[in-house]
Amino acid sequence: MTNIHRRNEKQAPSAQIFYAEDGVTVPFWDHPNFSDRIVAPDDYQPITRVEQGIEYFNRGIISEDGMRVLKVVADALCANENQLRRYMKKYSEKFGTSHTSKLLRGLAKYGLVERHVCRLSFIEDEGEQEKRPAPFTLGIGGVKLLNHYYTDMPFVSPETWRESPVAVQRYVSMNEVRCLGAYTGKLRNWVWHPRIGGNAIYRKPLAVAVWNYPGNAQQQQKDIQMIFERAQSAQRYMEHIRTRLRTYRELYEKDGFIWIDGLKKNAAQVVVLSVGTVQMAKRLHMQLKLTSFPFPIWFVIDEWMETDDKLASAFAQPLKEEGQLKRIHVPLLLPNQS
Repeated sequence: MTNIHRRNEKQAPSAQIFYAEDGVTVPFWDHPNFSDRIVAPDDYQPITRVEQGIEYFNRGIISEDGMRVLKVVADALCANENQLRRYMKKYSEKFGTSHTSKLLRGLAKYGLVERHVCRLSFIEDEGEQEKRPAPFTLGIGGVKLLNHYYTDMPFVSPETWRESPVAVQRYVSMNEVRCLGAYTGKLRNWVWHPRIGGNAIYRKPLAVAVWNYPGNAQQQQKDIQMIFERAQSAQRYMEHIRTRLRTYRELYEKDGFIWIDGLKKNAAQVVVLSVGTVQMAKRLHMQLKLTSFPFPIWFVIDEWMETDDKLASAFAQPLKEEGQLKRIHVPLLLPNQS
């Protein structure tokens, strides 16, 4: 089973709420009162045997387009419907929003995917709940069918998500980075949980993105590797990030870089801490003194992704002044207009 950072999902003793810069908003995908449940459709007829899934595919009950959407859900681990629509549209213009949504409903009918319903606890008036695109993960039928066709790939079992609503938040948040990255045209590779440091004993990072940095007449094209970790307010985020950075420091001081299995050793690297708000980023920088590390550390901030520049203006660099950040513009990550 794929490692999805099941670190016992320990809740912070009293989870702090980190507000956006408007002083009022709390990002939905980092709210500590987030809750999640899986809802089966009324016509639920789950596939429980791989032979049944193969038969449905051969008979056209599960279409080729449906199989493509199923594989995209598997590759994303957990993504919401809006993200899945965008992924499919990037794959082919024929996958309009209604086409993808219809396919997802069909996949859910047979237990190939599962649809999650998310809300914030302690809000008495249900009408106040924000409408959010539902996340999707693989169902029991999807895991069995894909394991048959992709024998070298691990897939996440449905039970894993039931144990951890916080993981749903984590992967939807990271899939926003991944999805926006796909639309830059520069994202060459995205790897969930690769092995690092030349030894399986080291805990895997959340994800690594590889970007193509275009060269010029004097310079060859060079890869940039971003090593992502996510800090979440509902967990012991400070302890988690401190532990991860200690590991990266150890590996960097040993080899002069952070060795990532299957990726080039001579690429530029930056550790990127994914957070919901500027407020949380400043707290992490103030407590962990991020400029003291021997490798560059950036933040990517959820609340900054809603600008026209999307990912390109969502990064910040810690400054030497305690708790201070500098917002940085990354032209490489502008949305591709072509």
